[in-house]
Amino acid sequence: MLRAMIMLKNFREDKSDTTPTTEELWEYGNKEIHTLVEAAVLFCKDQTRSLNLAVKLDEIAKSKSEAGRYRPLATGINSILLDFHKRKIGGLEGGLEKDLTLYDVGANLVIDMNRSKRKPDVYESRYEDLLRLTPEFKKHSFKQLADLMEDDPETWSAFSSDRAKSGITKWSDLITCIEVKKIKGPGSWNKLPRQKWEKGEYSARELLRQENFTCSEPDTSPPTAGQGTASAVPVASRKRRGKASKKGKAAGRTDMNTTALGPLHTGALSPDVQCAFYALELMRARWDKTHSIVMLLSGKCFLSFERLDTADARFTDDNFSVNWYDSQGCIATRPISLFGNELPLFVATIILFQRFRDPMRGRASLQLKATICGRVVPFDIPEDTNARCELRGRRPVTAVPVAPGHAGLPQGSNPARTLATRTHPDTSANAPLEELFFKSYWRETSRDAEKDILDTAKARARQHLPPEHVGDVLNHLPEIYHSEDRNELSTLHIRLFANLNGGDPRVLCLMMSKRLLSMEETFDVQEVEEKVWEILRCLCLLWALGIAHCDVTFDNIMAVEGAEGGKKYMVLNDFDLAGVMNPGDESPPRKGHERTGTKPFMALDYMGHPDGSIPHVLRHDIEATLWSMAWYSYDRDRKWSWDVGSLLLVSQTKEWWLSHLTGPVSEQVENEHIDPKFAHLWGAVVSALKDEFVASMDTGYDPHNPDFMPSVPRQGKDFLMQCEKYLPRKDQFKTWPWMDFAVKEPHGY
Repeated sequence: MLRAMIMLKNFREDKSDTTPTTEELWEYGNKEIHTLVEAAVLFCKDQTRSLNLAVKLDEIAKSKSEAGRYRPLATGINSILLDFHKRKIGGLEGGLEKDLTLYDVGANLVIDMNRSKRKPDVYESRYEDLLRLTPEFKKHSFKQLADLMEDDPETWSAFSSDRAKSGITKWSDLITCIEVKKIKGPGSWNKLPRQKWEKGEYSARELLRQENFTCSEPDTSPPTAGQGTASAVPVASRKRRGKASKKGKAAGRTDMNTTALGPLHTGALSPDVQCAFYALELMRARWDKTHSIVMLLSGKCFLSFERLDTADARFTDDNFSVNWYDSQGCIATRPISLFGNELPLFVATIILFQRFRDPMRGRASLQLKATICGRVVPFDIPEDTNARCELRGRRPVTAVPVAPGHAGLPQGSNPARTLATRTHPDTSANAPLEELFFKSYWRETSRDAEKDILDTAKARARQHLPPEHVGDVLNHLPEIYHSEDRNELSTLHIRLFANLNGGDPRVLCLMMSKRLLSMEETFDVQEVEEKVWEILRCLCLLWALGIAHCDVTFDNIMAVEGAEGGKKYMVLNDFDLAGVMNPGDESPPRKGHERTGTKPFMALDYMGHPDGSIPHVLRHDIEATLWSMAWYSYDRDRKWSWDVGSLLLVSQTKEWWLSHLTGPVSEQVENEHIDPKFAHLWGAVVSALKDEFVASMDTGYDPHNPDFMPSVPRQGKDFLMQCEKYLPRKDQFKTWPWMDFAVKEPHGY
């Protein structure tokens, strides 16, 4: 993994005007990993340079508590940073003064812990950020500040953890985190780490051989960042924890996962899960975050069979590993021993991280511009725009763009009644950009880009629909002006450089579109009752044209106003999970298009098969539209339990709720505390949902039988006719038989 990160650093940070070839990258990686490991070995063997690190390792080994390990670990790492920050290591370019970092204990952080549950045990922060948060020490040099943190930790802690003086640190200010977990059990070492260090038995050649850093590049050249491989298997992790190693078998011992050896404290998380929480916080803290790195210092247990009739459990507390997180998953390195012969690999890791600049620290720092109606428009995104953690690691970001230089403007509050994060900064100084809307997301390369899907939908509508009814589709689709993939940031690169299967890579997709309006702020409830048929008709025609939306939600139903205050339409937004199929097909052809959607709005039978064993069909999107209308007309605080728990649990909750709605609608409205002005719409959509549920049951539908397939499947038109019983169509939706529309010659796509 070290070599892979060296290669990626060269590709993203150090490359010249010409992009290096695959062969050049592998040659560079092999050369620099040798130089790096050799420099780390020389450091560990030099008892003057590495003395402070050895002392801190002893303190870690002797500590009887987890908390007692935090400070010596941080100061030990800082001693490495101090030694190497001005040293040249081969071709690994170092950072500027602003890129200098130091490690500190998490107890000194004043930070909103959000979903991470607790502060990091140890964290890495920029030297300049530490000075900014502690103005009392703003004149301290890099070395002076590191010395203060080590020699006078009480003074440093008093100032850095003072909320009134230092302010709150943002997750976006952190570079990396370290989770420290001390195993419950006696240490397996008989001698302190310093005694091992004093022998100086570190060998660069042995470490390089052990880590297989002498191999050459693969026989086949890796595909470009925008391409996947047909045989690729998703790579979530490459951990060796919990598996028997060859070395362990030869010694008569078997590795065991430490998290299974003893009960955790109530509410505590396993080390791997806690690391993942830190990673999520780091990745959502900035809209342009490409990846995050979290390190783990934990323990292991070995069963030693020195006697045939007994097994002796022995523990180590010095296993260090690096976890790389991105939108495709996690890559975890093999744990190395901090107290043994592998210490130089730990030192090499810290040296390499010290030389990272913004791109390798996960900050893309993109120069943003979009082509709008033939004109190139530069723009920026407000700094406090966060990514959302959603299905399949897509991490979508939505924001109103601002002019370059205005990214520091504070964002306004979100609309009160939206499920997703819609960011609305103060754009008073950005009039040309006010009517635009920015979106980014990490798209699987096996999926079509959203703009390509919409362009296909519009082209097919113009080609196949009666000319007078083309607007039944075009008027209800968003207008995307610009779309681009940033292939240089693809998750494919790190996996190929690490000799891992590329799987289904993610690529950052940036879009600029016409800004849409909130549906509920644009229309009153009576208009919504009428115009919901615009969405239902659009969905039906799109499926006939071979476009499957697959993710209808309350937030994806929006509005647009025609030119110069013209007619307002409902708009079906967010086609990033949509699928393109041949006109006439009933469901998208690729399995990857199944099990898309958002819990409160997903169709019951579709949600009831969380393994994705049933295809997505038109009636699923129709049902999702009705659930969206129920959400719109329900309790104003949206206090539903339909977005909590597994898909199967939410499905069962909704089924139970529907089956227990009895009596007149007026009684149901009163029992459910529905606002009177929403009562008619709520009663209509819930009645339609219940009738469809009962009709599905009449086909023999069993939500708890994953193998059930109805003998006579319910069609989309059947569901639409159920809807009309309770939400009668206005005349404008009866001018032509759109429910029966089909492309006459669907072949050739």
